[in-house]
Amino acid sequence: MKSIQLFCKANCFCRPDHNREAYAGHNADPAVKASGGCYHAVTTGVQYNNLKTKNCELEGGLIASVHDSEKNAFLSQLVQKATSGKTSYFWIGYTKSDAGWTWEDNSTNPYTHWDTDNGEPNPNSVAKCAYVHMTTSSLFW
Repeated sequence: MKSIQLFCKANCFCRPDHNREAYAGHNADPAVKASGGCYHAVTTGVQYNNLKTKNCELEGGLIASVHDSEKNAFLSQLVQKATSGKTSYFWIGYTKSDAGWTWEDNSTNPYTHWDTDNGEPNPNSVAKCAYVHMTTSSLFW
């Protein structure tokens, strides 16, 4: 399988000596800035089945889950910053089984941002993992 870059989320306060971006979610209060986690874009290619143990889990985190348009926009800005606006692909923590799609964080949030204009999600695809295709600020999956 093709190696794709990924997002990692660490559920901790963002240490200034690490290259992380704090996400406060719907709360812009600086006192709770990191309550939504610290994120970073891993810009070296990695296969999905290796990324959890070799990247995110080693740092005490998870592959990012996206539960609303605000976080989708936040991750879009993070990707643009990490890749200098170049076209890129990033894994997100959304996988498919016979039972359907599930989030890495086990949430049941129904939010999706599929690129429906290009037929996603493709029911005939054998793909078991979701990724975002960063070509514009839309960050479609």
